[in-house]
Amino acid sequence: MVYTINIKGLERDLPLCSINDELYIAAFVLFGDVELTEHCARELNKLALAHDVMITAESKGIPLICEMCRLSGSNRYVLARKSVKLYMKDVVACETKSITTGALQTLYKELDKTFFNRVDNMVGMGDHDIGFDFTLSTVATYKATGEDIYREKSIAAAKVLGDRFREKGQFIQIAGDADCKDAKLYRLIIDCLMNINLLYWAGKETGDAEFTRKGFAHFNTTIETVVRDDGSTLQNFYFDQATGARLCGGTKQGLSATSCWSRGQAWGVTGVPFTYYYMKNDDIIPKYYKIVDYYLDRLPTDKIAYWDLDFTDGG
Repeated sequence: MVYTINIKGLERDLPLCSINDELYIAAFVLFGDVELTEHCARELNKLALAHDVMITAESKGIPLICEMCRLSGSNRYVLARKSVKLYMKDVVACETKSITTGALQTLYKELDKTFFNRVDNMVGMGDHDIGFDFTLSTVATYKATGEDIYREKSIAAAKVLGDRFREKGQFIQIAGDADCKDAKLYRLIIDCLMNINLLYWAGKETGDAEFTRKGFAHFNTTIETVVRDDGSTLQNFYFDQATGARLCGGTKQGLSATSCWSRGQAWGVTGVPFTYYYMKNDDIIPKYYKIVDYYLDRLPTDKIAYWDLDFTDGG
């Protein structure tokens, strides 16, 4: 007996396996079926959201995830093993329910120390993006596993981000040193509202108020400089290197200095609540509503923003 299934135009006859006298399961097996594997990988990639890495549990998902990575141009995926292998060092474990039996099973993965290398050797640590890089990696892993090494590296990364804070101007500089020759780097960017979450976390975790002070000072400077009265936002704001005096705003990716870059506005919509979560600064709420309303009021009918909110109809 078989059960015929159609997967986006590709048919397969699945053998029916008896569980008891009244229950059968149709066995869907990719192993050995190259055409089916390639077809499923292609269709799944169409549905996949933006991501940093793909992960699967062994073993049936291996050919599928390998093909998905190959088709998407990715050269790496993560495999969760069902037992600890000899080559695996510094292993983390996670209990989950088997999709087939419903029974508890434990999956194992070797720790990824890419971010350890970054903070230990100061590789790729030269801009403000380390904030959400480490919030989404080492901080998240520490919260999930309680492993002290992740706490240590997260705090070290927060110190590096804190060192980017410029007392002259009260902001976190996007990139470069305080005395960099390119004066255009002596600026803040609205994206950094997402990065200061690392400083707030470190302040709470360690009790060191300097982390929190720098994060909140940057937040207030950002709100005062890049948020216009109508709730729209600038992407960048520039400061005088010698004095910290506020100079002017602008954009690198929006339509113009007077328009509103959609992704920048989204940083405002998403980033402000992070600060509110830690600081409970009620005075920001009226301005935050303006930021959200400005974004929502300029969405086209399909609710997917154009690259700049000056465009609302595709014209």
